[in-house]
Amino acid sequence: MTAPKGDSMKRTVCFIIIISVLALLASCGPANEAETEEQTSVYVLSDTVPPETDPASDTSSLPPTDSDPDDGMSETYADGITFKYPETWSDKVTAEVYEDRIEYKYGDIPLFDILIDSEEGDLVGTVKGDIYRTISVVVHEPEEPNEEVYAMQEDLNSVIDCLKNDYDFAEGKTVSELNEDLYEIESPAGYLHYPAKWKNQTVVVSDAEKVSFSTTDGVALFDIVFAECDGSLIGSYDGTPVYLVMYPVTTDEQYAMQEDVNVIIDELMKDEAFARAGA
Repeated sequence: MTAPKGDSMKRTVCFIIIISVLALLASCGPANEAETEEQTSVYVLSDTVPPETDPASDTSSLPPTDSDPDDGMSETYADGITFKYPETWSDKVTAEVYEDRIEYKYGDIPLFDILIDSEEGDLVGTVKGDIYRTISVVVHEPEEPNEEVYAMQEDLNSVIDCLKNDYDFAEGKTVSELNEDLYEIESPAGYLHYPAKWKNQTVVVSDAEKVSFSTTDGVALFDIVFAECDGSLIGSYDGTPVYLVMYPVTTDEQYAMQEDVNVIIDELMKDEAFARAGA
C-alpha cells in the first residue's frame, strides 16, 4: 500500500494497528454460488431494519444474548445475525448485504467485508447456536491514503467485539473445528462420544441395555442398543451385540443430529473391545 505523502510513519502505524488486531483475533483462513442472480440490499447504517424472516432459512435460534442494542451502534442484519458498527460513521458508511457477506463502503471506496461461512478472508470465529455461522473478514487497501478511511476500517474491531459480547462466540474456530469437539456419554460399552455442538439440543437417556438420543422437544433420533433387537447390527463390544435403531425425522437439523451417529461409531471402532460387524 502506498504510504501517504509526507506522513508515511503515521499512516503505516495506523494500518499496522488494524492488521495486528485482526491477527490477534484469528489466523488466516468459497461460499455457495446461487443458481440465480444474487440479491443485494443496500442500507445507510443509520436506517437499517431487520428483513422479514424467510421460513426456509430461519435462524431465530441465534438471537443476541444481550437484547438491548449497544449505545452508539448501528445495526445491520445478515443470515440471522446482528452486526453492530459505530454510529459515528452512519452518515458516511453504507452496508451492502448479500447472501453470504456484508460489504461496508465509504461512497465508492470499499472499507471491509464481513464474510459468513466462507473460506476466504481472515478467520474471526464462529457464532454458535442451533445453526453455526463462521465469520471471517477482508480489509480492503484504499487506492489513495486517507486517514478517515483508516479510522473507519479500524472500527471493524468494534463489530467483532460486539459479536463476541452478544453471542455464544467461539473465537478463532471454524464450524468444522467445532464439530470435532466431542463429549462423553456413559453406556454399557464404556463411554460413547458425540459432537459437543448438539449437547444443548439433545436429550440423552442411558440404561443397562441402550442409550437413546432425542431432541429437546421430544423427537426421537436414534438408539444405540446393547442387546438383540430389530435394528441394524453395527458390531459387538466384548461379545455383546451393538445395534443402531433410527427414527423418522423431518428437519435438516434433526437429519444432521442423526448423521452424527457416525461419530459415535467411528469412536467405538477405536476401542479394542469393539469388533465391527462383518469384519
